[in-house]
Amino acid sequence: MSNITITPVDLGSVIYGDSLHEDDTLTFSGADSYVEGTLLARRKTSADSYAGVIVGTGAKTIALTALSGKSMKVGAYVLTVGNVTAGVGPATMVDPDGISASVTLATSGAHNIPSLGVTFAITAGGTELDDNATVTFTVAAGGKLVAFDPAGENGVNVPTSVLTYPVTASGSGDVPIRALVSGKVRKQRLIIDADGDGDNITAAHIEALREVGIYALSVKDLSVLDNQ
Repeated sequence: MSNITITPVDLGSVIYGDSLHEDDTLTFSGADSYVEGTLLARRKTSADSYAGVIVGTGAKTIALTALSGKSMKVGAYVLTVGNVTAGVGPATMVDPDGISASVTLATSGAHNIPSLGVTFAITAGGTELDDNATVTFTVAAGGKLVAFDPAGENGVNVPTSVLTYPVTASGSGDVPIRALVSGKVRKQRLIIDADGDGDNITAAHIEALREVGIYALSVKDLSVLDNQ
């Protein structure tokens, strides 16, 4: 009796059914290619860092960013300086929802505010901030699609859509695409770009997709039987 050989035959795309696509823009940081099945995410804000506008005495460069694993809120964060000596002293940060937190101002370096999920960095040099000076950081909405990164922040670590065909960019910039935003997809064909495969896709990532209407299903390949 002849041996029977079973050969897997991959006949399907990442799309399994009931798919809905939307026109969007995918941002590249440099020349790169994304394959079919790449998970995409949307930045919650238009940038990862925002320069502060100082009202009052001071010629410092101050930038606001999110703490690791956190996201900035859209709107104005306002830093109000108290009574300082040579740029050192108390200050208060109020976020766009009116939630405030105290911070001790230093002349330079990072100032972490865990309760607000942000940090601001003061560049050494320049005129020190004076008493009662304010610094406003205006965070804008309108983040674009990027490749999903589980280690990212600012929304980059939350998958929201799936690329259903290869896309290549010759350099940094925006590329128009049609992304799958709802429907059923094959879990085995989902890709984390940084890994080059889907081995590190977790149950939490699958749940995040489900919450936006994308259902990742485990589907077995067809097989061809060869009894010759």
